[in-house]
Amino acid sequence: MTLSERALAALLAALLASPGLAGEGDRGLEGIFPAVVARVNGTEIPGRDLELEVRRELGAIGDPEWKDLRPEYRGELVLGKITALINAELVLQAAAAAGVRVSEAEVAAEMEKSRGSFKSDAALDAALAGQNLDRASWERKLRENLVTARYLEETVHGKVVVSEEEMREHFSAHPEELEHPEIVRTRQILIRVEGGEGEEEARRLARSLLDRVRRGEDFADLAAEHSMDPSRTLGGEMGFGTRGSLPPEYSEAAFSLPVGEAGMVRSRQGYHILEVVERRPEGRFTFEDVRPQLEERLRKHKVGEELEALVARLREKGTIEILLSARELLHP
Repeated sequence: MTLSERALAALLAALLASPGLAGEGDRGLEGIFPAVVARVNGTEIPGRDLELEVRRELGAIGDPEWKDLRPEYRGELVLGKITALINAELVLQAAAAAGVRVSEAEVAAEMEKSRGSFKSDAALDAALAGQNLDRASWERKLRENLVTARYLEETVHGKVVVSEEEMREHFSAHPEELEHPEIVRTRQILIRVEGGEGEEEARRLARSLLDRVRRGEDFADLAAEHSMDPSRTLGGEMGFGTRGSLPPEYSEAAFSLPVGEAGMVRSRQGYHILEVVERRPEGRFTFEDVRPQLEERLRKHKVGEELEALVARLREKGTIEILLSARELLHP
């Protein structure tokens, strides 16, 4: 995981809201927030940013109509998201005050990496338009992400250490977490199909890649070059999965292909070229099996505590104005 991905994942999952790309559609949200919803040390938080964060949350639960939501839920959602945006701005300001900078080359690389998740520039532009963003505003948000990430790497991540003793204590204290059903470890190359367009082109590319894998070309290199899934940065590595945790079509192939063999399946996302790396029957993980995940889990926990403490200090020292009334927070 890169510096920006590792730092932002921990921060944004625990406390903040990511300014990444979301789906299209307003679901009745436009115009319900004022132009400015808060000020953080004099910097304005636009209402459109709050709208986008609320929209992203609703997208995760099926895009219900705003008017159909319970008023209590709407109030909790708005309060949570405006708090997250304030926290994000506080951390960004702290990074700027500390003199954290990123280069144009780093920003360009991050943009190129994000573009890899879209089949075409037109698909990317459509996703941006769905958030009322253009390329310039998207670039600005990516730059802010990188600055925040670097600041957190220097002030939080670099200070967090997980000891061998801590890992073994957690391992011994939670035996129930070590049991597993039949599992399979795979890696994949995903060729997305956007809205049914380019089906034949995607199928031909996927078939070509499968043939290249079967001829012995390096799977990780092909994934890094062609996959439209974030796992491309890991050579397509998907880790272990159970029958129920994988998409049905993918799961069927993963549990039927022999170890070391590759195949191709079509899912709602597009075409998957998958290779079975390892398969295990129902059993129990050893300490060495789960050591990397255990270290990462404990690290994330410690990072979360450090981030909470950091944000608390910044909020205590900062000047924060929420420009929504109590009634608007509860009944927007």
